[in-house]
Amino acid sequence: MKIKGLYLCAAVLLLTGCGAKPTEDAATESDEMLVVTPDEDFDKNYAEAIKTYFEALESKDFESYKSIAYQPYQEAFDAFLSDNDSNLEKAFQEVCTEFDEDGYESWKLTELNVKYCEKEDVDNFFSTYEQAGIFDEDFSDAARKDAKEIRDIEFTLYALYSGDEEATPVVQSSEMMVIHAQDDKYYVFA
Repeated sequence: MKIKGLYLCAAVLLLTGCGAKPTEDAATESDEMLVVTPDEDFDKNYAEAIKTYFEALESKDFESYKSIAYQPYQEAFDAFLSDNDSNLEKAFQEVCTEFDEDGYESWKLTELNVKYCEKEDVDNFFSTYEQAGIFDEDFSDAARKDAKEIRDIEFTLYALYSGDEEATPVVQSSEMMVIHAQDDKYYVFA
């Protein structure tokens, strides 16, 4: 279904390949939570924002998602979805099921590797979403003005499915845009 593909695409801009796996010694470990392994020079605030996003998906917590997704993005994406007989909460719930696998009762996100993409292309992100009709040039200009910084992040996400002994990469070498906004908070475009 075309709109389902747009849900996932708009939730996480899944583009390919930016480079090598980050170093393991920078991991933030916890038995209960998603472990984030950032590259050495990676801003911990971006790592925390991305972690919060994926934890919101795992727990199906729409309010947590709304707290970390860039507010103007939420509004623009919701308007786009409304034109396609959907809404932001329904799209969020769709994305929450993307990791479900037949034959497994449950899953848990275990590890998130993050680094800055070697060939960051913020302009391509905005033009792709403008061409898809998700937002317009005015949105792109306003987001750039609101940003202290916008970064293109490469990530790999692992999940452990019930009954398995080892986590499996469920999203590999994909990209997500993050923003350090003028309000001094960090958000995801997702």
